[in-house]
Amino acid sequence: MQEHELRGDSRTVSLDSGTLSRKVSNYERLFLQPVKTAALHGKAIYVRPEFHQRIQRLVRLVDDDKISMYSYLDRVLEHHFATFNEEITAWCRSRFQALSRNLKTTLTWE
Repeated sequence: MQEHELRGDSRTVSLDSGTLSRKVSNYERLFLQPVKTAALHGKAIYVRPEFHQRIQRLVRLVDDDKISMYSYLDRVLEHHFATFNEEITAWCRSRFQALSRNLKTTLTWE
């Protein structure tokens, strides 16, 4: 079996070719599919030029240009928010609590 190395979070992970092909298949299923909403219902954002180029190369490789950059980014963000929902919610709560404490200490009428 051929081994591949993937780098992420400053860790190196060795994967056999079977594991890598499953991961590639999962990636394609998660991110390289069209979405049902249209880009015209979204908002414009700016991304780094190097990210734009990488995303553009990825979506061009999908058969028959089935997906747009919008579809790819929509799926990536959907996955990010689903994956980190608990962490994001906890962080927001802690920020709201800190802001609330700060506001209470700066109000002169209390």
